Amino acid sequence: MTIQSVRNASAASRFVGVRGARPWPFETEERSALNKLFDSLANTSGSFAGTEVPPYLALAVCGIASGFVVVMMLAFATRLPIALVSSLCVVALAVFVVVGLVRQFITGRESHVVLESVLSALLVIAAISAFVQQSVWTVLDVFTPAIGVFIACSRVGCLLSGCCHGRPSHLGIRYGAPAHDALAGIRLFPIQLVESIWLLGISVVASVIVLLAAGPGVACWFWMLSYAAGRFAIDFARGDVRWRWHGLTEAQWLCIAILVSRIAYEASIVTNISARMWMVFGSAALLVPVSYVTRARWLSLPTAGLTSAMVAELQRFLDLLEGDVIVERTVSELRRTVPNTTTSIGLLIDAAGNGLELHSYNLRESFRRIDEHRAIAFAGMIAQRLPEHTIIRAGFCETGSFHYWALVNPNGQAGSTVADNPGITRLRAQAFAELVRSSVAMGDGGQQQRVDPPIPRGPAPETLQNSGAWYFRRSG
Repeated sequence: MTIQSVRNASAASRFVGVRGARPWPFETEERSALNKLFDSLANTSGSFAGTEVPPYLALAVCGIASGFVVVMMLAFATRLPIALVSSLCVVALAVFVVVGLVRQFITGRESHVVLESVLSALLVIAAISAFVQQSVWTVLDVFTPAIGVFIACSRVGCLLSGCCHGRPSHLGIRYGAPAHDALAGIRLFPIQLVESIWLLGISVVASVIVLLAAGPGVACWFWMLSYAAGRFAIDFARGDVRWRWHGLTEAQWLCIAILVSRIAYEASIVTNISARMWMVFGSAALLVPVSYVTRARWLSLPTAGLTSAMVAELQRFLDLLEGDVIVERTVSELRRTVPNTTTSIGLLIDAAGNGLELHSYNLRESFRRIDEHRAIAFAGMIAQRLPEHTIIRAGFCETGSFHYWALVNPNGQAGSTVADNPGITRLRAQAFAELVRSSVAMGDGGQQQRVDPPIPRGPAPETLQNSGAWYFRRSG
């Protein structure tokens, strides 16, 4: 493909979507029917009495109505006073609001940890039930499935709004700039829908347990332990930036607390626990921290290539490198070593005509071939911060270095900056790295011809070879 044909293809895609939004990686394959369905749901909203209603609020209202139906059905089945149950519904909603306001006051921003609100609501419901001399466990059995239905509907609202999202994936939903600035246009796995389905399933089972009169507290503990198990696993697939301690989110620590609470509760009501049982429990309790401390010896997991700390450092490094190239205007590449690594990156910027620039990046390791995973991770980091561009070359050369050449529109908005949250930038880099990996795979398949080292500054050459037009489009 000649440089002129690349220019024409790039110009055709330059103003797809909303101008001024950050570029996203173009999908090289036709969207599946499921992805098309997800995309049609993104950022949807309705109206009521002439007022636009956000999807999260609309689904929350549906969840309240559905939860009320469930709690009334179970209240009639267990012969609980309807006046009490109705009052507790109002109290539970108030607790959800108050917990959110308190959290906002403490953190300075609007945020919610659903499990935190659920446990707070259940504690208040239990306290009021004890105060009016009603069976605490029977009341909790009635309310836990109803709360589960409410959260399940709310999670669908999260899916439509773009909060609590998953990680970059080939299957998922793409949001526009109003919902996500840095992640606009990047396909994210619909982890909210997975949690919603999980909640509906365990809520149905818990309701059946109540209707079968399995005993006070059985449905409540089943629901809480099941939700804790699911939420603990689901949080590993979450892509939104959340507070973590020793690698676990706040919700995951609450899940562990639920399991510990159940064990402590059983210990308090069972008086004839044998010494052997205590030995088993003590050994298991000791095994958990020992396994965590020694995890590096027995657990080996593939890494995503870049940590948030590396992303922040690399973002600053690339900004300085590009700034130095622009200031010095050298006729050969300018090379710098990435801090705390043995990897060096060379950059040459050439004028390509029609207001475009050819950015030639050369990634190299000292005395050896650069690792493929590191090269593609770094290339993804480079790609996600550039304005809208077309890949001219992405692949290894005979010397073992990795080339990433891009035809860039310098007047476009940058993909990310040092001011962005490193966790979000890391997700962008992962999504762009997948596209780079696809380009490299096509080159390995024989479709990409050999390209000589970076071309000296001067008139735009007409014979650049490449593996195809890979566009980074703007979001809309």
